[in-house]
Amino acid sequence: MTPQTQTQETTSSARTAANRWRLQVVHRTRFHYTGPVRSSYNEARLTPENSNRQTTLRSRVEIEPAATAYAYRDYWGSTVTAFDLHSPHTELIDGQSSPAKPADERRRGSRMSPQRQSQGQGTAPARTAGHRWRLQVVHRTRFHYSGPVRSSYNEARLTPESSNRQTTLRSRVEIEPAATAYAYRDYWGATVTAFDLHTPHAELVVTGTSIVEAGPDLAGHDRVGWSGLAAREVREQFGELLTPTPLTAMGAEVVAVARDVVGDAHPHEAGALVCRFVGEHMEYLSGSTNVKTNAMQAWTEGKGVCQDISHVTVGLLRALGLPARYVSGYLHPKPGAEIGVPVTGESHAWVEWWDGGWNAFDPTNSVEIGTRHVTLGRGRDYGDVPPFKGLFSGPKSEGHTVTVEVTRLA
Repeated sequence: MTPQTQTQETTSSARTAANRWRLQVVHRTRFHYTGPVRSSYNEARLTPENSNRQTTLRSRVEIEPAATAYAYRDYWGSTVTAFDLHSPHTELIDGQSSPAKPADERRRGSRMSPQRQSQGQGTAPARTAGHRWRLQVVHRTRFHYSGPVRSSYNEARLTPESSNRQTTLRSRVEIEPAATAYAYRDYWGATVTAFDLHTPHAELVVTGTSIVEAGPDLAGHDRVGWSGLAAREVREQFGELLTPTPLTAMGAEVVAVARDVVGDAHPHEAGALVCRFVGEHMEYLSGSTNVKTNAMQAWTEGKGVCQDISHVTVGLLRALGLPARYVSGYLHPKPGAEIGVPVTGESHAWVEWWDGGWNAFDPTNSVEIGTRHVTLGRGRDYGDVPPFKGLFSGPKSEGHTVTVEVTRLA
C-alpha cells in the first residue's frame, strides 16, 4: 500500500509567550487502491507530545471512511492512534489537525467522534509483568426518572490513569442514549468525560470499561524528614494538600492521639502508622454513612465505608504536617483471584502522603497498594473525584443503581 499523496501544512496564529510560536499543523495522508479493500489495520503517529518546550493545545485525528479509533502510548512514549476498517473502501484518508486554541478552552478538551461515544487507550498485549495483574473493570451507573428528562449535564471520572505502577491498556465510556462527549483532564489530573443530553429520556446509562495492568509502585525516592516537610517551599507547594477541608477536618483531641501514636517515627513510617491506627479504630460498615458524612462524624460513630476511613486518615496526616491526598479507584476483592472469573467489585478509596515522593496505603484493608488496586484520580477529598456527577431538568429522579464487575485477565 503506497500513499498517493501526502500533504502537511503549518501556520502560526494568535498570541503566545515571547519565546514561543503557536503553530497549526495539518497532516493528511491519502491512500488509493485499484479496487475495494475489505479490511485494513492501521496505526498513525500524528499527535504532538507535551513537554517542557512544547504544549499541545488541541489535536485530533480524522479518518475517512469513519472508524472507531483507540489512542495509546507506545514503548517510546509516542501517542498512537490505532484503527481497523472492515467495510469495503477504495480510498483511505488519514489526517491530523493541531489548531491553535485559546487557553480558556484547554480545560474543556477535544471533541470526540460521534460515531461511537467511547474513549479508547490502546489494546491489551498478551502477557504482563510478574509483579502486575491485568484487570478488566466494568462500571455501570443507571439513572431512573419518573418521566422524560428534557436536558442533563454530566461528568464521569471512569478512565483509569497511567502511572509508574499502572498502565491503562484500553478504556472507553459508553452513554445511552447516545451523546457527543468531551474528554479533558481536571485540575488534579483525572480524565473527565463530559457530555450533555438534550433529547427526552427517562433513563440514563453510563458504562466505563477499562483494561488495566496494575501492581506496586517499585520506583523509590529520596525521603525528607520533619524539618524538610516544615520548609517554606514545601508548605507553599503542597498548601492545598496540607489544609483541612470540610470533609477531612479532625478535632484536636484525635490529632493529639495520632501524634502520640507516631512518636518519633520518620515521616515515611509515620504515614503507615496513622493508616493502621485509623483502620484499627474504625469498622467498615456499608450503608452506615453517605457522601456528605464528614471525617469527625464517621470517627465519632466509629464506623463508615472506605470513603470515610480515607477522609479520617487524610485529615490526620495533614494535621501532623504530611501533605496527603484522597485517591479514588477500584479494588478487586479477592487476593487469590482466579484468572478469567468475573466478580462483583467495588469503587474504592485510599490515601497517599508525601515525604519527598508519594507513598500509597489502603487504610480500610490495612495493605499497601498493589495488584488489586486500580487508580482513577486524586484530590483533596471525595468531592474532587466523584465517579459521576451532573444535573438535569425535568421530572424527579427515582434513584440510581451502580454495579462494578472486575475480572482478572492475567
